[in-house]
This record gives sequence, structure tokens and C-alpha cells, in this order.
Amino acid sequence: MIRGLIRFVVNFLFGRVPTSRTGTSFAVILSLLMATAMWLVVTLEKAYTVQVKVPFKAKVNDFDFQLSKKPPTSFEVEVTAVGSDLLFYYFYQPSDTFIWKSEAHEGQVTLEKNTLNREVSRVLPDRFVVNAVAPETVSLEFEKKVFRKVPLIWSGKLVLTPPYRLTGAITLTPDSVSIQGPRNLIDTIVYWTTRDTLLRLLPNMVTALIPLIDTVKDVSVNIHEVLAIFDQKKYTEARIRVPMTATQVPAGMEVSFMPDSVTFTCLVPMDKFNEVVALAKSWQSEVPFADLDPTHATLVPAFPNYLKEVQLIRRSPLIVHFLVKDKTVGL
Repeated sequence: MIRGLIRFVVNFLFGRVPTSRTGTSFAVILSLLMATAMWLVVTLEKAYTVQVKVPFKAKVNDFDFQLSKKPPTSFEVEVTAVGSDLLFYYFYQPSDTFIWKSEAHEGQVTLEKNTLNREVSRVLPDRFVVNAVAPETVSLEFEKKVFRKVPLIWSGKLVLTPPYRLTGAITLTPDSVSIQGPRNLIDTIVYWTTRDTLLRLLPNMVTALIPLIDTVKDVSVNIHEVLAIFDQKKYTEARIRVPMTATQVPAGMEVSFMPDSVTFTCLVPMDKFNEVVALAKSWQSEVPFADLDPTHATLVPAFPNYLKEVQLIRRSPLIVHFLVKDKTVGL
């Protein structure tokens, strides 16, 4: 078949093919394809000068040092190469990066023109000729990292199993961390936090390992998790009836409340329920006389929380009316 095709092309070029419409169309198309192929072969063997981009990354060998100024992320390189090599490069562009590793020290290191040309040539195909690199020189500035100790703060979310509740603040051990990074960034950090994670506490669960954030760029921390201690207790509801009373009432003045008592519904630790109920018999919802505003004649009764573990749910009534009477009037 191939021999027949070649014979047909040769006959066509020398005018020995049939002159039918179908044969002529086929011959024209075949000739165009062959001409295109020959043009492509010739074109790919020519030399061209083009611009290519080479990624750049600078690294420091010592962990205690870092770049104080960001270097360029890539170089614009003028290269000369034949068309076939350029075609392969653009379609199958390698991911090679020009990586410069520097010894640890403070100060500045300058990569000169000859150095850049040599190192860039190493990451390009062998048959590429490097004509120019932009920028022609690069200055790398290094500084020693700064250490600082900052407090650690809880930032997660807790879900407790009813009727369990926390009775105090969450304790973190350790309560501080050491961070390391560039001075201009470290000076702006006043605390470190745990990750914003959701933690479901099971009954009687008192400790958990919590991861710390690690998303602050160029800043490292000496630990990656912390022990969180939770003080949770089982709660139950208690209804506490408390009388209303005014304090610091001037002589000759009288204050009356309607109603004269308020019922507070609270959550109380089960192990202190009897203690709270006994103490509540002496509780009063006190209102200083100076806080009474006669123009309103109503107030929200204050919850007399003498125990921090007691948590208010609701009060009844929500609003109490009061009347201030001057007993000296008419005397």
C-alpha cells in the first residue's frame, strides 16, 4: 500500500495520473499534507531565541537563620535553541527549580551574573544556550530568627453531654509556648492559640490533647499539642425563691416591691445541691436605693449569686415593680 502511495505521488508530480476529479482532489490534498510536513521539519530544525521562565527558591542551611527580604520567585531567561527542543520544552515543561542553598550567617549574599547564568543553565535542557538572565544579579539578605515566649489561649469549642457542665475555666498545660521567626513578625504576636476544633466531652472526661495552630507563615512553635484540663460536673435544676429588698434607704423613705419576691431557676452541681438549697434560704435580691429610678418604677431583679458554680437559667417574674414613699410628707 505504501509503495502504491509513493508511486502515485511520483506519477502525479510528473503528470502521469488520471485527470478525473476524484483523483485530482486526492492528489492535491496529499501534496498539501506533504508540503506542510516538509515545512514543519525545516521549521523545527531552525534556531530560535525566546524567553522562558525558571522558578527560583533560596534556602538557608541553618534553622536559626532565615531570609529577611523575599527574593524573586523566578527568572526571565533568554535562550537560543532549535524548534524541536523548544516544542518539547513547552509541551513537557520540566518542574525543575533553581534552588540556591546558602550557609548560615547574618548579612547579604549577592549572586553575580556568571553564577546565575551557570546555575540557570543546569535546570534547562542541555541543548539550550543561555544568552541572558533577568535580573542579572540577586541579593539575598539573611537574619537570625528571634525567640519569644507568649501565653497560650484556648480557642476551640466544647460540646458537653447533658446534664454535665463546666464549673470553671479550661486549664492548658503548658500555659505558654516559645515561638521563633523574623523579628518584624514576632514583635506583633502577643499570644498563641489552640486550633479552632470541636471537642465532644464525654461524662467524667477531664483531659484531652489539643493541637495548636501551625498556619502562621515563617513562624515556628516549640510544641504542637497541649494538655487541656476540664472541670465538669453533673448539674440539676433548683428553684430558689428570694425576697426583694432595698439597701441604703435614707431615713424617712420606704421602698416596697410588687411582687416582694422572685423565683430563680438555676443549674446546681448535684454534689452541692443540698448546700445550695440551705444557703439560698438566707439569700436576698438586693437593690441599692440610689439605683431606683422613680420615672420607670420597674427593674430587672438581680440574681444573688453567692456561688460561682450556680448558673442562672431564668427568673420569674422578669420585671418587678417598686414604689418609693416619703414617710415624712404630711408630718
